[in-house]
Amino acid sequence: MTPPPAPHFVYAPDSAQPPGETLKEQLEALGIPQADLARRTGLSTKHINQIVQGTAVLTPETALLLERATGIPASLWNQLEAAWRTHVTRQQELQRLSKRIDWLDNFSLTELVRRSILPNKDRSADNLQRLLAFFGVADPGVAEDLWRSYRTAFRRSTVLKTDDYATAVWLRQAELKARDLPCQPFDRAALTALLPRLRALTLEDPATWPDRITHLCAQAGVAVVFLPALP
Repeated sequence: MTPPPAPHFVYAPDSAQPPGETLKEQLEALGIPQADLARRTGLSTKHINQIVQGTAVLTPETALLLERATGIPASLWNQLEAAWRTHVTRQQELQRLSKRIDWLDNFSLTELVRRSILPNKDRSADNLQRLLAFFGVADPGVAEDLWRSYRTAFRRSTVLKTDDYATAVWLRQAELKARDLPCQPFDRAALTALLPRLRALTLEDPATWPDRITHLCAQAGVAVVFLPALP
C-alpha cells in the first residue's frame, strides 16, 4: 500500500534530537512497521533500527530513500541529521572547552559584560565559547598565536604595566567596529593630502571633530574609530 501524501514540512526546530526520533514518530503515524520500511527502501531492518536508535548516520542517499517511502522530503531528513550532528559536536566542544575555563581569568569579566561581549560573569564553557566567537578563533591557543602575529602600532605608557588581554579585547572591538564603516579603496595620496586638515580639526571642539575625521578618512580608504580602552 502506498503511504498517503505527507503534509508540507517546515524545519524550524527549537532543540536538536536524533533524526531517528522523527522517523520513529512518522512511521507510527503512517502505520508503517520498520520491517516494511526496510523492504520499501531496500535497506536492512537492522540499518533502519540503527537509524531509529540514533547509532547510524542518516546519509543523503538514505534521505532520498526515506523520501520515496514516507513522502517526507529528503531535505528535512538532511536538516535533521545536520542539526543533530552539530548539536553533538557542540556538546563535545563544550566538554573540551570546560578544561580551559581558566583562560577566562585573564580577562575582566565585569568589563566584558559592560561591553556586551558576555551576558554574565560566569566562569563557564558557554562564556568561553562566546569569547572565542568574539575573537573569531577556534580555541585559546589559536587566539594567543594570532595576537603574537599582529603588527599593530600604537602608543603605550612607559610607566603603567600593560595588559595584553585587555589590549586584545580593545583592538578586536575596534576591528569589528571598523568593519561597519563604509570606506573608499585606500588612497595613500589622498590620505597624505588630508593630514594638514586632520591636524587642524584636532584643535577644534572635541565634541565635533571625531565624526568629521571618521568621514574624511573613510574617503581616503582609512577606517577611523574612537573606542575607550579597557581599564
